[in-house]
Amino acid sequence: MRAEIDSGSWLAAPSSGGILPLMGLAAACLALVGLWGELQPSQWMMGLFAPEASDPRQMAFHHALLPRIFIAPIAGAILGLAGVILQQVLRNPLADPTTLGISAGAHGALVAATLFAPMLLDFGRETIALCGGIVAMACVFAAAGGRRFSPLSVILAGLLVSLFFGAGASALVVLNHDYLTELFIWQSGSLLQSGWGNTAKLAIVLIAGAAATALLARVLSVLDIEESGARSLGVPLAAVQGAALLLALLLSTAVVASLGVLGFVGLAAPALARRSGARTFQQRLVRSPLYGAAILSLTDQIAQILPLAQEIPTGVATAVMGALLLLGLSGRASAKADLPAPPPVHFDAGHRSAFLACLIGIILAAVLGAIFMGRDHGGWHWSSIQELSALWLWRVPRIAASFAAGSMLGVAGVLMQRLTGNPMAAPEILGISAGASIGLIVLLLIAPAVDAGWTILAASMGGTLALAGVLLVGMRSSFAPQRLVLTGVSIATLCSGLAALAMTSGDPRLGGLVSWMAGSTHRVTPSGAALALTLAAILLLVAPLTARWLDILPLGSGIARGLGLGLGKSRLSVLLIAAIATTGATLIVGPLTFIGLMAPHLGRLLGFRRVMPQLIATSLIGGALMVLADWIARIVIFPWQLPTGIVATLLAGPFVLNLLRRARR
Repeated sequence: MRAEIDSGSWLAAPSSGGILPLMGLAAACLALVGLWGELQPSQWMMGLFAPEASDPRQMAFHHALLPRIFIAPIAGAILGLAGVILQQVLRNPLADPTTLGISAGAHGALVAATLFAPMLLDFGRETIALCGGIVAMACVFAAAGGRRFSPLSVILAGLLVSLFFGAGASALVVLNHDYLTELFIWQSGSLLQSGWGNTAKLAIVLIAGAAATALLARVLSVLDIEESGARSLGVPLAAVQGAALLLALLLSTAVVASLGVLGFVGLAAPALARRSGARTFQQRLVRSPLYGAAILSLTDQIAQILPLAQEIPTGVATAVMGALLLLGLSGRASAKADLPAPPPVHFDAGHRSAFLACLIGIILAAVLGAIFMGRDHGGWHWSSIQELSALWLWRVPRIAASFAAGSMLGVAGVLMQRLTGNPMAAPEILGISAGASIGLIVLLLIAPAVDAGWTILAASMGGTLALAGVLLVGMRSSFAPQRLVLTGVSIATLCSGLAALAMTSGDPRLGGLVSWMAGSTHRVTPSGAALALTLAAILLLVAPLTARWLDILPLGSGIARGLGLGLGKSRLSVLLIAAIATTGATLIVGPLTFIGLMAPHLGRLLGFRRVMPQLIATSLIGGALMVLADWIARIVIFPWQLPTGIVATLLAGPFVLNLLRRARR
């Protein structure tokens, strides 16, 4: 398992100053300020050891403030330890519980058990979290190709698994409105405490984990050399790697079970350890937990003092910080590896025409089924024409809007994959959807009232800027697929963290964003559906004008220039069309569906390889998939409804993971 991602001299070179003492000192000073604001120093000892039950300030000091101060460095040290173990075993400086999907799997399992099988909690939250983490990591390894996985494919699979499990957890939360606020705060990674129980539990986990790591440290250090060399020394690699991965799973899931998801601490701590000059595994093993403790303590203290209407969950703050770090690390990705597309199925022109005709027939059947077939209190019901007159206002607009959104995402996916020459490029993965979300949030914060035109403009600008950032970084590596993917995921993660940060600010102007971020279509109006269909039709008419560019651009810059293609104009035009298409879809079904990645590959697998046939087939496939997702969202838990965007993610997620698995064969 050779690393494709070079950690770079900037991570290995000693720093000029001691950043760890400065971080620790800053966190300690802020903590002391917080303590002073609660009690006078003369009362600290009493508040710590013998608080008076009649004094609410002493009780808060003892049961809430002090446990939070102590649990932050303990949890940070655990995550730093888990991160350095994962990076050593996988030989990948981008590995941590967040990027490998472990935290998302543990969180999803806990949400499901809490809502639907609370009796399982008798076995312990840590046990449930561990099972979820194991399932998530098994999915990652299966998608990444077993023992042949590369660091890039592992990270991409981990982030896709995280999005998939996150969508599942969001669906469960949406179904249980009474628990929405509490679950949202917990899943965002909150260090709020109501006693010393979690602190004591995690302290024991840290001590036990450190002891177990010490037993494995000498053997794990041998992994710095080639696998053949390690085997020649008699090291049982499979057993050592399995034990180390299980230990990292235990450590990270224990934190998730107690505090929720605290993203990217396990990524940042080893990176800073390298920056401080820790070249060997033993040195990183000592420094990474210290950096993890300092990072989480300082982040939590800063989150508490920010002048916002509502305190930011610490996990949201660490997600923003980690996304910035991931963006910096992805910029040093090696340009050696590739992400090949899965082998297509070849059909002649006659078969493709037959498939296209069948596809159109299937779409018509799906649309008619979605219009007429539904559920009521008596069960399944096929509506008559007379009944439809009362239902069309509720069903037809959302079906039309869903089809338009799916078509636009499919077209955007084709444009992005052709523009970058990257089969894993998609509006969701390259950050366009998340950028559109940020554009909309900014508009809502600065404008007292907005209309549809301003909404589309703001979201388009956000998506365009996000994709421009990805391409700007990609130019330095000649648009190497792995660097584009990592950069896009970094920007998408950053935008998602900023969106979560905005939604936790308590601003009433952002109250409707929770439903929109999940991709709900039940509020689509006839005028909104007509606008979506019009935009989709315009884009489908404009996109074929770029067919020649899209045939040439994947061949590389040199060939494109040799054929007289203006790279700047062609790339900008394709970029703008993709950004507008993504924006229109994002405004309808939210920022995450995977349809933009799935539909182009389905079209290619059916034999539609050339630009024009692929654009037509992909737009139809994307529209059909979104109509299906909308219908399932409407009837699966009748009389309640799921957001269409979440259902689309759950439908497309397994296909995308299988796509990555086939691409790595």
